[in-house]
Amino acid sequence: MNGIMKIMLVSMMVLFLSEIGIINAAPMGTAFTYQGRLTDAGSPATASYDFRFRLYDALTAGTQVGSTITELGVPANEGYFKVELDFGNVFRGDATWLEIDVAPQGSGTYTTLKPRQEVTPTPYAMYADMADSVAGGIGIDGSGTANYIPKFLDNNTLENSVIYQNGTNIGIGSTGTAARLYVDGDIMLDYTDAYRISMYSGLGWNSSPGRITIGSSSSTVGLELYAGSTDPRMIIDEATGYIGIDNPTPNAKLHAYSDTTTAAIKGENSEGNIGYLANQLAGVYGTSIDGYGVRGYSTNDWGMFGSVPFGSTQAGVVGAITLGNGAIQWVPGSGVCGSSEDGYGVSGRVDGGKAIYGTHDDTGNFGYLATPTEGAYGEHDATGNFGQLGTANAGVYGETSNSGSYGVSGINSSTSSNDTPGVYGQHDAIDYYGIGVQGQGGYIGVEGRVSPTGSNIYYGVCGYVNGGSGTNYGVYGSATGGTTNYAGYFAGPLKVSTASGDTAVQLPGSSISASEILDEPGITRGRNSSTVTISTTGVTNITSSTITIPAAGYIVARAHSFGAIYGTSIGNIITGIETASTTSPTSGEYVCFGSNNESVGATSKYRWGTMAPERVFYVASPGTHTYYYNATRGYTDGTATVSNSKLVLTYFPTSYGTVTTAVSGQESTQFENVIEETITSDNAAGTEPAVETVYTVDLRELELKAAYARAEAERAEKELLEAQLKEKDQKPN
Repeated sequence: MNGIMKIMLVSMMVLFLSEIGIINAAPMGTAFTYQGRLTDAGSPATASYDFRFRLYDALTAGTQVGSTITELGVPANEGYFKVELDFGNVFRGDATWLEIDVAPQGSGTYTTLKPRQEVTPTPYAMYADMADSVAGGIGIDGSGTANYIPKFLDNNTLENSVIYQNGTNIGIGSTGTAARLYVDGDIMLDYTDAYRISMYSGLGWNSSPGRITIGSSSSTVGLELYAGSTDPRMIIDEATGYIGIDNPTPNAKLHAYSDTTTAAIKGENSEGNIGYLANQLAGVYGTSIDGYGVRGYSTNDWGMFGSVPFGSTQAGVVGAITLGNGAIQWVPGSGVCGSSEDGYGVSGRVDGGKAIYGTHDDTGNFGYLATPTEGAYGEHDATGNFGQLGTANAGVYGETSNSGSYGVSGINSSTSSNDTPGVYGQHDAIDYYGIGVQGQGGYIGVEGRVSPTGSNIYYGVCGYVNGGSGTNYGVYGSATGGTTNYAGYFAGPLKVSTASGDTAVQLPGSSISASEILDEPGITRGRNSSTVTISTTGVTNITSSTITIPAAGYIVARAHSFGAIYGTSIGNIITGIETASTTSPTSGEYVCFGSNNESVGATSKYRWGTMAPERVFYVASPGTHTYYYNATRGYTDGTATVSNSKLVLTYFPTSYGTVTTAVSGQESTQFENVIEETITSDNAAGTEPAVETVYTVDLRELELKAAYARAEAERAEKELLEAQLKEKDQKPN
């Protein structure tokens, strides 16, 4: 539209109603004609427009009455337009306003015209005419009694209903109207079967004013409520004013009883805070989202008080954080007990003085927590012993002036199998700094004692370090300043276990060297004196032997046994030494006894022989090593057995240990692993330093190469022997 669109109300109604009642005539419709004038930019509009009409119950805002009517393509002539509107039977005597939206035809862009137009009384004549026709012209017949509200017996006949009106009082089923509403009989309020309120013959008035009895006529009861039980579910005692819930004899202003695990009384607010009285856990129980679960306050006495009888195994007051398994722990016999898995069991705070204070009247012993000078303080008056926690100089401080007493003592009296310490100290400092426990004395700084009663392994002092990438000492001792100093003193034998190799025990250069202690040959033997039948398939382990060595070196393995093959055809037995019980003898390292399924006639015969394989193993690290004497069958005829078997292991350290040396470039060609280095040497003053290239090698490579060469030669020799035997077997007899 080009300008502001404006509508002017010209007339409203083309509907004439007679003042004469129409008897049995067809009912009048609800439509009416609306005419207005539309201007566009100050000039009368001359075009076709789309309109939307809505009724509201207020000039602005308000609630829409009836539906929205849309009229499309309405012509405007010199600004005037006319439409017929039918909102249905919505005119009931209340004021209404008409809101109009207008848009150029087909544009879909509507403008709401303001203000809304008030609907003048003409359409309401329909409502008045309808009422007049009902009252005098539709042929209603019948009679009734004064003060009774009538009811339709059928479409055209009236008679008395059960509702009786006397002034401002109403009676249902009775003319007794002593109250605003009097109901004679049962009452049921029923939304569905699940939501029902019923009052039957038990509802009535007691003879005394102000009493209502439901299911009881007792004159001393102000109110009784029953719900399918012989005892009242709720009762108000008139004499005392007490209220009972599931309790016919209340003895308090509100007395509720529960014979299940459900709480007798529960309170809850919108913040999620909940309080219970007499539930399965406590007499008073409270939970809170971000406030106090239970809180007490008193201006002159105790804010909260809890007690148990003398000798009880429970606690007067327990404060606990529930453990991970849902349990709550407390200390039996405590006046106040606090328990927590990872928070505060008991917490107290003051701006001055002592946050928590306790005393024992019988002895005068006392203690307190959180003072300006210490975290905790306890004193025993009888002896003068005292202790402090969290002082300016110590986390824990204890002092005694009595012989036989302890400045600080810790006891773990648990009888279960655990290693929890009686005293524990921890210093959470940065890496490499901090002492967990330190002792100072005139004779012994730190002492550890054990008085065993069993036959286990016991430690007087035990040190343990784990982690990091530096040097760790499980136990460290240092002694200086005396005439004779010992960093460690042992009155019994010294044992070193687990660790092995040259570094197991490290001594100064002036003492016995590691090579003198460790580089001695070791020997061990495994023996099987029984007869072992060699399977025709797979590997059969005959015996094994285990040896522990202190450092890298060679293990020479030698086996010896007697072999036998029995049958009319003789096969063979192959034996060798391996590092696993399931490994077949290695080619070139085994020995063979027997034949190639040689026939010896119709009668079975024995063939005996000795087998003694040998093998050399190089081991690069210290530790325990096991070797196995195994056998297989090449030719499987006959029953093969091995008896009286032995496997001997002998350890020889390498000739050069772990020696590395620098060699020339030409010499380095004999080695596979060579480290090339540039060395600068100091020369006389005024001359340039000498720079040369050296080659660092491990001399053990030469020994390994020699061992490999010997093994290869032995393998070639055995293959040649086997080939000769095979050629001989293939020649005709």
